[in-house]
Amino acid sequence: MLGFIVSASIGVFAYYKEALNTSGAATAVFLGTIVYGIAGHAAFMVLVSFFVISTLIGYFSEDLAAPEKSGFQVLANGLVATFFSILYGLYGDAIYLALFIASIGIAAADTWGGELSRRSKQKPFSLFRFRKGEKGFGGKISIKGLMATLLAGTFYTGVAFLMLGTSPYLVYIFIFTLLGNVLGNMLTVVQVKVFEGDGDASLKEPGKKPVYTRILVLENWTVNFLGNLIAILLMAATITFL
Repeated sequence: MLGFIVSASIGVFAYYKEALNTSGAATAVFLGTIVYGIAGHAAFMVLVSFFVISTLIGYFSEDLAAPEKSGFQVLANGLVATFFSILYGLYGDAIYLALFIASIGIAAADTWGGELSRRSKQKPFSLFRFRKGEKGFGGKISIKGLMATLLAGTFYTGVAFLMLGTSPYLVYIFIFTLLGNVLGNMLTVVQVKVFEGDGDASLKEPGKKPVYTRILVLENWTVNFLGNLIAILLMAATITFL
């Protein structure tokens, strides 16, 4: 009951701050209640830290208000983590807690990095061409975005230390938090060629054609989910086989 009350309070707060729409707030309450009820209050507070900090970062975005996140976007950031929180609650194995924290860290790195990148006045750096490029196109990261990613990795590694002690999982959490964000950025380069006058004009580089925009199959929430899932599966495989 307490998990539902706290989750509902955060969901309502995020809704009124226009960080989440109705479906996003309802989904956040649903996930939070599950994590609290099965994994316990400590795991729940890890999830809460992500939602609260992300909401506050978005709220103070210097007049660059981010769009409200939908239920799909909340699931993309929290579904993998919730799955491993359930496994941790059922079996109590530290590896599931480590994977849960790492998944939250990846979501935080993507969300915090995205918010700070939107504020950056400098052109982002391409992960494929190793040079600066225009905003609005996939496969790029800004200096502010990189700093936010490192901050998320450091923060959730610290959280893991408080929960797991001097565990070898700490290194994996930090590394795969960063890797998950990079994978998410790389997945956004799945694009189609669109000539000037077609598609969403907001994604175009003025005076240049053809212009490239993401195909509809990979919406932003899909990219976030796949980046998170792939990184966590790689982390689980690394821990298991090394």
